[in-house]
Amino acid sequence: MKPRRLILQGISAVALGGVALAPILFFAERLTLPQAQAWLLAGTFAWFASAPFWMEHKTGA
Repeated sequence: MKPRRLILQGISAVALGGVALAPILFFAERLTLPQAQAWLLAGTFAWFASAPFWMEHKTGA
């Protein structure tokens, strides 16, 4: 695999982890609502910015 692809997959994984972890930390009262919203927004942006570059899309007839 290309190093660029591995880096983008790592960024996507961290972003997805942040999106999954933010609500858990919010309900455990470790994050305030604005902090949780910021985590969710940042994770969403990071995911959509990195995932299209490493996900395969095969075109075929």
